[in-house]
Amino acid sequence: MGLVAIVFWFSADARTQFLLKNSARLVAGMWAIALPAGVSLAVLLVKTDMPCRRLILAILVALAFMPLAIQAGAWQAGLGVEGVWRSDRSLAPQIAGLWGAIWVHGLAAAPWIALFASLGLLRVERELEEAMLLDAPPWIVLVQVSLRRAGPAILAGALWTAAQASADISVTDLFQVRTFAEEIYTGIAVGDWTDGQPLEATTSGALFALFAAVAILGVWQLTMTFPTRYQSPWRWRLGAGRWLALGFAVVILLFTAGLPLGHLIHKAGIQVEQAGTQRERTWSARQCVVLVASGYEDHRTEYDWSLQIAATAATAAVFLALPLAWLAREGSWKVVPATVVAALTLAMPGPLLGLALIEWMNRPDLPWLATLYDRTILAPALAQLFKALPPVILVLMFGFASIPQAVLETARLDGLGRWRACWHVGIASRRANLVAAWIAGFVVAWGELSATILVAPPGVSTVPIRLFGLLHYGVQDQVAGICLVTILGVVILGATVAWMTHVRESSD
Repeated sequence: MGLVAIVFWFSADARTQFLLKNSARLVAGMWAIALPAGVSLAVLLVKTDMPCRRLILAILVALAFMPLAIQAGAWQAGLGVEGVWRSDRSLAPQIAGLWGAIWVHGLAAAPWIALFASLGLLRVERELEEAMLLDAPPWIVLVQVSLRRAGPAILAGALWTAAQASADISVTDLFQVRTFAEEIYTGIAVGDWTDGQPLEATTSGALFALFAAVAILGVWQLTMTFPTRYQSPWRWRLGAGRWLALGFAVVILLFTAGLPLGHLIHKAGIQVEQAGTQRERTWSARQCVVLVASGYEDHRTEYDWSLQIAATAATAAVFLALPLAWLAREGSWKVVPATVVAALTLAMPGPLLGLALIEWMNRPDLPWLATLYDRTILAPALAQLFKALPPVILVLMFGFASIPQAVLETARLDGLGRWRACWHVGIASRRANLVAAWIAGFVVAWGELSATILVAPPGVSTVPIRLFGLLHYGVQDQVAGICLVTILGVVILGATVAWMTHVRESSD
C-alpha cells in the first residue's frame, strides 16, 4: 500500500497532488474524531459492566448504516445556512468546507470504529486478561492486553472508514470539498470525462489501485479478528463508576445521534405565523408529526423506486456473498476471494463505478443493452449491488466463522460435501445472520448515491437523489421530514440486525 501511494504521488501532476492532499486531510481529520470516540465506546460496551449496553449497541448499528446524506443534512439543519443555532442569518454557515466534511465524516465513522473494535475485543482471550489481573489493575490490563490484542480490528476499522470516506461524494459535494471522488463526479456531470481523456485512464486507475490497497489490508485485518467461538468476556466491574461510564457514552451518542436528530425534529416542526405586521417562527409538535406522517405519501415515487432497487440489490448481494463467505470459513487461501471482492467493491469510488456502468451499458451498437440501461432499473441496481456486497460478505463471514468445527466434521462424516454442508449446516444454523446480511445490504444499497445518481434512467429518482438535490438549497421543513422518515426506517432495520445477531449468539 505504501509503495502504491509513493508511486502515485511522484507520478502525479499538481492538480492530482492537491486532490491527494485534500483526501488525506479529510481522512486524518475523520480519524482524529472517530478513533477516540469509537474505541472508547467499544471498551465500555465489551470490557465494562456499564448499563444499557444492548441499547447502545442497537443505536451504534443503526448509526453505522445511516446514509451519509442524511447525516450531512442533519448537521446542516443545525449549523447550515438556515440552521437552528444561527442567530444572525446574514453570516456564513457555521458548518462548511473541509472542516464541515471532517466533522460529519468523523461522527459517521465513529460507530463503525466502535463495532470493529468490539469485534476485536470479543476475540481477546479471557485467560490472558485474568492472568495479568493478578499483577496489575484493570486499566493496565485494558491497555496492555485487551487493546493491544484488538489492535488489528481497530486498524481494520480505520482503513474501512478511510475507504468509505475517500470513495463517497455525499458530504464533500454538499460542503464543496475537492477530493478524487468529487473530481470524478464533477467531471462526469459537466461532460469533461469523455473517451480518451488521460485523466480517466491514469488518475482514476491509480486512484482505484490506492483505495483497493487500503481496503484489502483493512478487510484482511478484519477477517483475522472474527471470533471463532463465543465466550463470556472479562469485564471490569466499575461499581458506582458504571453510571459515570454511561454518562460518557451518552455524551458521545449525543453528538453522533442526539443533536443531529434534534436539528431535524426542530426543522420539521417550524411554522411561521403572522402576528400583526410581524412574522413569527414557532415550533409545533403537531406540525412535526404531520410532516413525518405525510413524508411517504408526499414522496411516494422516490420511496417506491428506492425500495425496488435496494431490495433487488440486497437480494443479489446475498446470493453472490453466500459461496464466498462459506468458502472463507475454511481459512487459509480460501479467505482471499471473499476478502478481495469485499475490498474492491468497498474501495471503488461511486462516481468511478457509475462511469464504468455508463461505458459498459450505454452502447448504441447494442440496442438490447442500451434498452436495459435506459428503460429498466438494472444500472442503479448493479451500482447498489457493488456497494452492498462488503457488509453482506462480512456479516455472513462473521456468522459462518462461529459455527463449531465439530458440527462441520460431523457433517463430513455424514457424507455432506462443501456446498451441501453450506445449505444444511451453514444456512440452516445461521438463518438470523442471513436475514441480518440482507437487511445490512438493503440499508447500504438504499443510501447509495455516488453511482446511482449517474446511472438512474429517466423518470427514476431515489430518496437519496431527491435529498441530494434539495440539500444544496438548505434544509427546510420538507427535507427534514424526508430525513426523519428515512431515519425511522433505518433505526428499525438496524435494531433488527442487532437483535437477531444477539439472539443467534445467545442460542449457541
